[in-house]
Amino acid sequence: MNERIRDKTVCQTLEKQGVRCLGYHGELIIAPGQVVTGQGGMFKVFTPFSRAWRQVYLKQVPEPLGMPSKQSNSSSVETVPEDLGWPAELEQKPLNAAHWPVGQDTIHQRLIDFVAEKEKDYKQQRDFPALSGTSKISPYLAIGALSPLQCLQALKVESSDQEWLASTWLNEIIWREFYRHLLVACPNLSRLEPFRPEVESRITWRHNPEGFDAWCRGETGFPIVDAAMKQLLATGWMHNRLRMVVASFLTKLLGVDWRLGAAFFMRHLIDGDFASNLGGWQWASSVGADAAPYFRIFNPQLQSEKFDPDGKFIASWLPQLAAVPVKQRHLPGAGQAYGRPAPIIDYKTARKAALDDYQQQG
Repeated sequence: MNERIRDKTVCQTLEKQGVRCLGYHGELIIAPGQVVTGQGGMFKVFTPFSRAWRQVYLKQVPEPLGMPSKQSNSSSVETVPEDLGWPAELEQKPLNAAHWPVGQDTIHQRLIDFVAEKEKDYKQQRDFPALSGTSKISPYLAIGALSPLQCLQALKVESSDQEWLASTWLNEIIWREFYRHLLVACPNLSRLEPFRPEVESRITWRHNPEGFDAWCRGETGFPIVDAAMKQLLATGWMHNRLRMVVASFLTKLLGVDWRLGAAFFMRHLIDGDFASNLGGWQWASSVGADAAPYFRIFNPQLQSEKFDPDGKFIASWLPQLAAVPVKQRHLPGAGQAYGRPAPIIDYKTARKAALDDYQQQG
């Protein structure tokens, strides 16, 4: 909200001086306020928003702008955030550039290669972290090196007729738009207020520094959770399926306020994006738009068995588990004989406690 007030004030000042001021939503394909319900309000559920979004797009069909001229270098000032409780040694470190190559041509080629070679299998492969089934262009979207309109144009070039409209990958782009539209329609979200305060009022967030510390380090004793956190700490990125798993674990099984998890992600994600990160964490904790009902709590073991059936992903980030039989790699506490920690909670007990608290507060 403050940014919108700032921009409006600047434009008013310039216009008083005879300078025409125009604003563009360069991070979006369709500007906020153009995808609305029949009553003119903001959609609260994603699926009808996505249908309306497609209809609006087909009516206006925006095209990419030309390449801007090169800008001069500018200095930047880094502000040190307040201590939010995670281990000091886990402050963000320089990432291996091999994970995230830079350069306009290289970045654009990554997009083209994904759309040409992997997008057709995206729906089937996107939930399996051991596979290279996602685009991994989110860091470039986050910094503006790629625009969502460029992504859509690349998809359309590789599609026949209008088959791109049914693309699962396009749906993810629209999710990104959904969260940004929500942020404009509901300014209080930018203050870290829940979209559904009536749900959060029934949740008792617990002061659990030991659990939060173990989660941050990837030392909870739940292999899929810990492997995902190790991936984040090492690469600055985490597979989207695992973002849901670890967020559910922190908020519902450990009872830690979603704001702490969201802040940790923003500190460490190379693709950290406020609107999407906020929306994802509120979704996982059931206090956001189109959120999962509170009783839906991910079972880390079942998620691991379903989406990493061969245990390849968890063994790649938890090398101690390479010596453990595949079926046992998914179990809480797996690999204790090789240095892995015991599980910090019992899943069934923690799940029951979360649900009991929610029902009592109602």
